[in-house]
Amino acid sequence: MANRYEIATLTPGDVMRSFAIMQVVVPSLDLATWKSLTATEQQRRQWAAAKDGNGYIRGLIRMTPMKHLELGDLFDVPVFATISLIDEAGVSRELIEFTRRLAEEEGCQTVRLWRSAPERPDFLDVVSEPPEG
Repeated sequence: MANRYEIATLTPGDVMRSFAIMQVVVPSLDLATWKSLTATEQQRRQWAAAKDGNGYIRGLIRMTPMKHLELGDLFDVPVFATISLIDEAGVSRELIEFTRRLAEEEGCQTVRLWRSAPERPDFLDVVSEPPEG
């Protein structure tokens, strides 16, 4: 099956457009904080956006390779969000495939998708453990 979405790390032009998705994921996030979390190229490389053929962002992930005491090399995904009225499953599938490819490139055997995103904006910039529940 051909990919219907272009998935790549966040660009400076994506920052404002992806804020609407992040407000749903972390309602307490304000625009100034979002801009500071994505201000540099290094920070934006921790995020990827899935865009449809018209350039609309349909999904957003935050990803970080890390060392875990029990799991070893781990590709951590604390934010995984999709927004599509007609193809949420397709967006999700392609984001998961993208995440798996990047994890493999980083030498990570395991991908950890959090069940819920961090509740506070300050946790978006810190690698930590997912919330219980």
